[in-house]
Amino acid sequence: PFWLKSTSCSHPPAGPTSSLVSAMPCTYKTETYNEVLRWLDNTPIRYAANPKLKTSKSFVRYAKYAKAKTVGEALRFGTLYLDLLFDHEHGHLKATGQPKRKQLVSPDKSEWDDSWNATDKILSKMHAKWITWSKTFEVADRLGVDRRNLTSNKMGGISVEMHAQRMEAQVMAKLILEEADSKGLLITDADVLHVLKLWAFKENTTRQNVMKEGIDFVNSDTLGLLAGYDGTFHINQSTRHYPAVPHLLTRWLKDHLPDECGLKEKGFHHTSINVNRGYAAKLHRDGNNEGPSMIAAFGEFTGGELNYWPEDDKTKATIDKLRQEDRKTLDLRRQLLLFDGNRGHSVEDFQGERYSIVFFSIGKSHKVNEKQRQLL
Repeated sequence: PFWLKSTSCSHPPAGPTSSLVSAMPCTYKTETYNEVLRWLDNTPIRYAANPKLKTSKSFVRYAKYAKAKTVGEALRFGTLYLDLLFDHEHGHLKATGQPKRKQLVSPDKSEWDDSWNATDKILSKMHAKWITWSKTFEVADRLGVDRRNLTSNKMGGISVEMHAQRMEAQVMAKLILEEADSKGLLITDADVLHVLKLWAFKENTTRQNVMKEGIDFVNSDTLGLLAGYDGTFHINQSTRHYPAVPHLLTRWLKDHLPDECGLKEKGFHHTSINVNRGYAAKLHRDGNNEGPSMIAAFGEFTGGELNYWPEDDKTKATIDKLRQEDRKTLDLRRQLLLFDGNRGHSVEDFQGERYSIVFFSIGKSHKVNEKQRQLL
């Protein structure tokens, strides 16, 4: 792929902005982006004599688009946006005059309206990709890893930025675990909070049972075992790609289990970990949960207590029939709570930054195969 070439990038760049920038981009010089991203559909251009090998397909394609007199014509004649960058940087293409933008075209799709033509949109997408590539190099440099570690093995629906953030959480979790192992330390609340702050949460639109009115999504991810609609089980890709994160969370749980009910000695067996950020769940009962769950909250916030209905029996009444006076209100910052996720529970509104973790087991998880059991 073109972005693995070392055309002109010798160092990871700083991120570009919507105006002129001086940081080096991923494969082309900053000056190239600063010029090409200011072009308009009717910016006049001139191509040099065909520099391609005469027997190549590139020669034929260049011959077609080199007839163009404007940027828009070049794109309509078959040039690609990467050709604009390559040809300009190598001296094969020049803009010969005005009009040009005073600043770089916006990378924000939300600004597109009826006044935007096809050329504007192509260059806007180019700018957005430049920003993404630049951020990838920044993170790779900060982590001390090859940039390809951040762009390989990406999951569907996960952007490069999210993958990079999760890689940071993975690296941090691994470092914390290594230090704890070498020095005999416990995993602390601060360790967990540090990793959760690095983790990139997806906008989860499927957890309708926890969303209050007017909310379209929540920042919520599940690590470990998941159940499919067909009754099968699988370990999700987030767990496979960032294994140190669920490992750290499980170690924290083991280090902080109370003595009550023999938990300290026996441990708390679970198949899955739900991690949440920044939302107060409405009154609900968990679905596809065996029931016994451990929950804790982290961060700097006020409010956010858990309301729990310990006597709730879903076989006798719908959840809207639960009485407020029957609830127990608990501050999860002060204690790790064992509760039944199949009974009614909700979270009070809060101010500040609140994260929560729920350890639980998927319903009928005893049916998982041996390979999945070993991986968990």
